[in-house]
Amino acid sequence: MPTKTHQKVPDKEMYTIPIADRPPHGPLYSKIFFPILFNFGQIGINSAQILALPLLLIPVFGRKWFDTIIGWTKDGYGRLCTFSIPLHEAFIQEGEGVG
Repeated sequence: MPTKTHQKVPDKEMYTIPIADRPPHGPLYSKIFFPILFNFGQIGINSAQILALPLLLIPVFGRKWFDTIIGWTKDGYGRLCTFSIPLHEAFIQEGEGVG
């Protein structure tokens, strides 16, 4: 039964091959789409944190609201990291013919 990958597997371990001589990893669209998606997520999270700063000027409830929004952005960053790892791996595997 033939395997799904038709790429030549190097005879040496990858860490022994100079970087310039290593085979390419993944398709070109994963090298473009993944960083764009991740960076837009980062910019959105950081923008929400910056836009929440004026809440600190409200004397009674401002700090509570600010802490709530920062908690949401921390959760969003964790979800972005959790989502981005399988997404990146899926793009690499699809480019290599696995899956």
